[in-house]
Amino acid sequence: MTTPQNPDGDQGRPLPSQAPTTHHPTQPPPAPGGASGPDGGPGQFQPAPPTPSSAPTRVHTRPTIPTGAAPTPPAARGPQGHPPAPGERAAAAVPPVAHIPPGPPAAQPAPQQFTPPPLGSGPVPGQSFPSDQAPVPGGRRPVADGQQMKKRNPLAVWLGLPLITLGIYSLVWYYKIHKELAAFDRRKEISAVGPLLVILLLSWTVIAPIISFHNTGKRIREAQRSAGLPETCNPTLCWLLGFVFGLHTFYMQGELNKIVDAYGVEHGTTVPLFV
Repeated sequence: MTTPQNPDGDQGRPLPSQAPTTHHPTQPPPAPGGASGPDGGPGQFQPAPPTPSSAPTRVHTRPTIPTGAAPTPPAARGPQGHPPAPGERAAAAVPPVAHIPPGPPAAQPAPQQFTPPPLGSGPVPGQSFPSDQAPVPGGRRPVADGQQMKKRNPLAVWLGLPLITLGIYSLVWYYKIHKELAAFDRRKEISAVGPLLVILLLSWTVIAPIISFHNTGKRIREAQRSAGLPETCNPTLCWLLGFVFGLHTFYMQGELNKIVDAYGVEHGTTVPLFV
C-alpha cells in the first residue's frame, strides 16, 4: 500500500490531533454598555444589581381620627398601637370596679324575750306568743303553731251545765274539746264528729264509750307534750272515772285547763308548739 506524500514538504508537521495545547488566561466578559478598562481593553466584570423582590411590602399607616371624635385611650388600644377588635373594645371600655372591703355587719336588735305569766293568772287580753321565740324554759324552740283552747270551769262542765240542759251540754262539750284539740295541733288528724257519734249511737255497747274516752285522754296528753308541759293526763282515768258519777268530764277539763293556763292568752290566739 502506498503512503501519500505531502506536496508542500510538511511531512514532519504533526497532525492536528498531535499539536500541543496552549492554555490562554480567560478574559472576563466586557462590561455592559461598552465600558473599557484603563488600557482601552475590555473592562472588569461588575455584578448586575439585585432584582427587586416580588413579596408584597407592608405599609403601616396611622388610623385617621375623624374631626370631633375622642381619641382612643392608650389602655383601649390593642398590641402595637392598633385599635382592638369590637369585643375587646367593649371590654376595654368598662372601667375596673374598685374593690371595697366589707364593713362590719350592722348590729341586729336583740330578740325580745317573752316570759309567760304564772299558772293560774288567767288570760291576758290582747296578748299573743311570737311564733319564733321560746317562752318555756329549757332552751327549746317552737316547731309549729296552733290555736289556744278555751278555759272552762270543771265543776260547771261536770255538774252545773249538764243539770240545766238535761245532759245536752255534755254532748256539746265533748264535741267542742275535740274541735279545739284539732285546731291546737293541726299536725294530727282529730275528728270532732266521730267521737260524738260514738257517744250518741253506741253508748249502749259500753265498750265503745270506754274506747272513745281512752282515746280522748291520749289526745289531751299529746297536747300537753306539744305545749312543753309534763304529761299528767292518764287515759285510763278518763274512762274509769266515767263509772264514778261521770267524773271523767271533770278530770279531762282540768287537764285541758293546764294547757290554757300555761299560755295565758285568749281563746283562738296563735300559740307556739314545741314538740
